[in-house]
Amino acid sequence: MSTALDIIEEQPELRARLWRNTHKMLRGYKTLGYDTGTSRNSVIPILIKDTMKTYQMCKLLFENGVFVNPSLALQSPGTRILRTSYMATHTEEQLDKVLGGFEKVGKQLE
Repeated sequence: MSTALDIIEEQPELRARLWRNTHKMLRGYKTLGYDTGTSRNSVIPILIKDTMKTYQMCKLLFENGVFVNPSLALQSPGTRILRTSYMATHTEEQLDKVLGGFEKVGKQLE
């Protein structure tokens, strides 16, 4: 644990970059019309609500080079999510690829 704290202390730019990446993705998903709930951290859920569509999106995103975790949110019956998460080390190009994948797959499943 002390190594993680040392990194946080010695490289504050990593935390700033993580927040920049998180805000970019939250804005991007909302612009594309996705519901991210009340997420305010680097683990961003995409609320889908339909089980079949959740798994279809997961498969199609994977085929487009984007990995997400499907999840049945047991605390909220009927809520299905695609769980995405981001790091400070993600590049703009990688983040744009993810948003592009969500845009393409979303249009396919409209």
